[in-house]
Amino acid sequence: MVLVYRIDRLARNTMHFLNVFDKLDKLGITLRSMTEPFDTSTPAGRFTMTMFASIATLERDTILERTSLGKDRAARNGKWTGGKPPYGYKVNSEGFLEIDEKQAKIVRLIFHLYTVEGMGTIPIADYLNAKQVPTPYQAKGTNVITSGKWNAGLISRILNNTTYKGIHEYRKENKTKKERIIREVPTIVSEELWNRTQALLRKNFVMASRNARRQYLLRGLIRCGLCGRTFVGDGNNKKGRFYYRCTGNSSFRGKTEPKCGAIVVRAELIEEIVWNDVKRFVKNPGWVVNALKEKLQGQIENARPLEEEIAEIEKALVAKQEERARVINLVRKGLISEQEAEAELLAAAKEIEALNTRKESLLERQLQLDSFKAKAASARAILEQLQEKVDVADFKTRRELVEALVESIRVDIVQENGRKLPRITIIYCFGNPDSSEQSSV
Repeated sequence: MVLVYRIDRLARNTMHFLNVFDKLDKLGITLRSMTEPFDTSTPAGRFTMTMFASIATLERDTILERTSLGKDRAARNGKWTGGKPPYGYKVNSEGFLEIDEKQAKIVRLIFHLYTVEGMGTIPIADYLNAKQVPTPYQAKGTNVITSGKWNAGLISRILNNTTYKGIHEYRKENKTKKERIIREVPTIVSEELWNRTQALLRKNFVMASRNARRQYLLRGLIRCGLCGRTFVGDGNNKKGRFYYRCTGNSSFRGKTEPKCGAIVVRAELIEEIVWNDVKRFVKNPGWVVNALKEKLQGQIENARPLEEEIAEIEKALVAKQEERARVINLVRKGLISEQEAEAELLAAAKEIEALNTRKESLLERQLQLDSFKAKAASARAILEQLQEKVDVADFKTRRELVEALVESIRVDIVQENGRKLPRITIIYCFGNPDSSEQSSV
């Protein structure tokens, strides 16, 4: 027999619960709830059990909806709803963004160097590294492999961020149908300077595309296995060959930081290897479902501690509410003064707020798990549609397929017969069917 406190402790939706019950029933294992009376040996009892499961699903969906509505309301009021604030800002005691002058000074410097003095993103990154300016990841305490150094990507993201002109978009990267909320925040750079910067960025992009002698299929996807930086396209004017080169090797890093020891990779070879692997990936989608199931099972296993913590928080909230009720009762009986009660109630309210904040964060992570479940359900259909395009794909279509399927490509160095050779590891968004590591000269 499997004994649970409530049905919602066993499964998070009705379909999942019924699948679990069916498997247990086929194995001759009975199911009992400590707080919900039902007898699965009779048709009426099974119907009652299904009703309890449906009620549990409704309660969970209602909690998630209320949490989402609460965050939406806070966002519309201009409050920061969680996570690390943008570089240049901090969250004040009332939950609103305010300017962090130390970081904002760096943001203004970046805009000035790029727009007014005409410096490129790589020279700006080198300059900030030479001055030993902490990166946004360091400033916010985020553990990222490239957190110690500025790079062109970080500079570009700052230059394109509308937050610095006073407009922050909540759910900007959201792929659901939920409303995108635009809120005003304190400005770090003037709108006039921000617009000039965008015009210059567009101009530089057009000129770079016009002058490019080759389109690079894997731009922005290749990471160095030695230093973690990005590989960029690099042509050889004399021999007419094209390569991908680590930015840690191509740009000056100063005496305190030696250049990366990564070797260049022939563009034609690595692109052919990756594209052939992508075609194999697309034409054999059957394994994807199994891979997704395994990955989803891992996500569910990781979610179990979240569910346990949510249950503990719910118990703590009940205890705090009971504590508040006892204090109020003591005041009514005249056993404690109103001043004493006020101090106790304020402390309890602060603790309740902290518990609710943590609970909302945990529920948000559960919503992300639900999003992954939906993505897993549609993955096979998407890959079957891509099969029709893969054999007749032009460069644009190839690029779209690579961006959609490949999460990243890592280039390491291996020794073979006394020579340094690159080893390519392709990491797919949906997991890998087998080892995708290959070597190329």
